[in-house]
Amino acid sequence: MVKIEGLKLAPGQEEALLRGKAARLLRVPEGDVLSLQVLRRSVDAREELRLVYTAAVELRQEKAVLRRGGGRRGGAPLPRGGPGAGGPPGPPPAPRGGRAGGGGGGGGAGGGVF
Repeated sequence: MVKIEGLKLAPGQEEALLRGKAARLLRVPEGDVLSLQVLRRSVDAREELRLVYTAAVELRQEKAVLRRGGGRRGGAPLPRGGPGAGGPPGPPPAPRGGRAGGGGGGGGAGGGVF
């Protein structure tokens, strides 16, 4: 699967149009797009109102498309098995600096470093 970001539709347009847009972006025939799964949908209201999609696309000749680089916003391979594949999530990040766990400091007289 290939991840594509920045596919845009006007409000009221059908999501079925995303398949053709993805094919044009990746420079492949629309028939080579085997499946398309919307991963993220957002709204861009900076100028005209647009719906912006990130999608996972399964292609017939995926390796060839990835070799030639896809398009401007396409061509990022997803882990085998599609979105969410690749094993369980890792551990949460370690806390950074701050005052968690004590450390003194504090206000009052005769205390902190400026």
